[in-house]
Amino acid sequence: MKRLSNFELLRVVAMCFIVIGHIFMHGLRGEVEYYDWIRIWTISGVNLFVLISGWFNIHLTWKSLLRFLGMVVFYQILSYITVYIVTDSIPALNVFNVPNPSHNPLYVLISVIFPISSGGGYWFVTSYFVLMMLSPFINIVLNKKSKSVLLILVVLLYLSIVSGWVFNNGINRDGYNAFHLITIYVLGDCLRRFHIAERRSYIFWATVFVISTIISLPLLASHESKLFRYNNPLVILASISLFCCFVKMNFSSGWINKLSRSMFPCYLIQDGVFGIYLYGVLYQYNKFVWWIVPVYFISIMWAAYLIESLRQKLMTVPINSLASFLEKSVSMHSNTVNK
Repeated sequence: MKRLSNFELLRVVAMCFIVIGHIFMHGLRGEVEYYDWIRIWTISGVNLFVLISGWFNIHLTWKSLLRFLGMVVFYQILSYITVYIVTDSIPALNVFNVPNPSHNPLYVLISVIFPISSGGGYWFVTSYFVLMMLSPFINIVLNKKSKSVLLILVVLLYLSIVSGWVFNNGINRDGYNAFHLITIYVLGDCLRRFHIAERRSYIFWATVFVISTIISLPLLASHESKLFRYNNPLVILASISLFCCFVKMNFSSGWINKLSRSMFPCYLIQDGVFGIYLYGVLYQYNKFVWWIVPVYFISIMWAAYLIESLRQKLMTVPINSLASFLEKSVSMHSNTVNK
């Protein structure tokens, strides 16, 4: 499928939001002026990523699954090795999300090999993996009539926002789970299906994004625990409106298309063990925050771009070969069973 530069640019913007938010939350631990304002402007990053998936739909194949798993395991191993070289100790995540050298080495090994099953610090990776595995069934439902899909979306949003965000129901208390990603995925499909972006002007969507973001803090000042949740209705509205802004763009850029391929690796680097180690280092220099933020951000982005270019050269052929083998094996088995 041809890459559309407006959506690829949106991937880059979404990752900018995520990394900047993590710098202030994990690296500087909220101990900076205007922290709440910075975070509320950047919190829509995760929703934007999943809206893109919903817009195009996930087409699960052996190749796409192995590419996803291969990428996650590669950066998990690289992250652990790098921290081990730098600190001369076995890195692991404790409950405070900081490297813990005393952690059980066997558990660390298992978490490196099976980062999705163990969590490995990647809540989004685990939840997105669930979304990927369920996508064939979700897509079957999405192929039904538009009225049925709209009803499903309303139910999902009710469970996420009213039941989860308002009443703290366990099904989706804060948006950090697979159920929320499924909800946003269906929402992305509906934005495409019902041509929502085309119904209003670019100025309208940009205005909605600004207003929904600005009013979040004063409206929810007394409920800060609910403010920074991905299923916050104002966060969802801000995500929709910014997404629609990019839908209305129309341009082509080879450079943007290449850069966007390293956005998920960028996430894996900065949210892995090595990234958390760097956030600990960053915290020591938080008094220099305003120049450290862009330097750190640009460094992570370019590191991800260079490493991912090398990883693709090393892993593309083996993964494609394994995917082809598995597809043929499953096909042969299916033919045997059907005889």
